[in-house]
Amino acid sequence: MIGIILAAGKGKRLMKDTGIDRAKALISIGGKRLIEYALENLHLMQVEKIYIVVGEHKNEVVEAVGDNYRGIPIAYVIQSEPIGLMNAVSKVLPFCDTGAVVQLSDEIFINPNTDYIKSFQNQNADFLCGMIKEGEPERIKENYSVLADTNGYIIRTHEKPTQIINDMKGTGFCIFNKSCMDILRRVYSEDENTPFDLCDFMNLLVWEGKKGKCFEVAKKELNINTKADLDYAFKIIR
Repeated sequence: MIGIILAAGKGKRLMKDTGIDRAKALISIGGKRLIEYALENLHLMQVEKIYIVVGEHKNEVVEAVGDNYRGIPIAYVIQSEPIGLMNAVSKVLPFCDTGAVVQLSDEIFINPNTDYIKSFQNQNADFLCGMIKEGEPERIKENYSVLADTNGYIIRTHEKPTQIINDMKGTGFCIFNKSCMDILRRVYSEDENTPFDLCDFMNLLVWEGKKGKCFEVAKKELNINTKADLDYAFKIIR
């Protein structure tokens, strides 16, 4: 199992609101850079190698993070145009032939559910989707919703829904086994520039008969996209 951190986004909204002119993944919150929270999660997962997908801030990220994290080797791949999260993940496909843990570089989980995450192989699922129980519907509308059956198996996901039917907000933390990564490989062999997002991919997997489970990845999640998000994160993490 490899780890993939998505750090190619330009963070335009945050730059506009704050004037910060550096890689969003390198902003410090609670004494740690944003990307360090993602690296810690992948270290807990005991992944064999970490791939960081970078964009125009590549040199800055490489200099800050280096080629190793607590004994896990790190490599970098480039997404020249940010045209979808799964497009970013696809940039790693030429270098791996295994399952993958996907983690955003601008997302923090407060007290992550590491025991469940590490038990992926025993969950009778082809992929896992981390979600949180969100009490504010507007926050779900800004992200994506998850609909599951009584056993936790995913029926469908919905990007930026206009109607909210439950309190399950999807996150950028997902685990895919090798068969799911092979489907992604097939999709991008047809058109490498497909703007394929996370919800699109999970819905495709379900349609193709893959079993996906959603689970509460943490009690609280912080996704840093705006100045308000950043201010809130500073308040929560002291």
